[in-house]
Amino acid sequence: MAFTGTPVVQQITDQTVRITGLSLALSASGTIGLFGDGGAGVQLPESFKPNPYSAPAGYGPATDGVLSQADVVDASVVIADAASALAKPVGVTKGGSPFRVTVTNPDGTNASGALEIWVKYHV
Repeated sequence: MAFTGTPVVQQITDQTVRITGLSLALSASGTIGLFGDGGAGVQLPESFKPNPYSAPAGYGPATDGVLSQADVVDASVVIADAASALAKPVGVTKGGSPFRVTVTNPDGTNASGALEIWVKYHV
């Protein structure tokens, strides 16, 4: 099952996007993809372009001298309403091909409540 609600995607800066208007049903996951990823539940704006970049081998996670999209993108989620006080924190994973951020509600009893999702990348 995917996100419920209607996404409101706001590009705050070149490197920061805020997504609201969504929640997750119990035990559900939703995906966020880059622009053009028709398989993702939510697409980021075309102007949001987190590209892999070179780094010295062994620098952080750059074992091959390249920081991948998963390395340069940060995604965080806040449960943004008091009505979801019983909900457990949601999980966030990132990666894959195509690159996606996956938000998961691990709670098998309660919906997540309103989510405020921030996606940022570091250059």
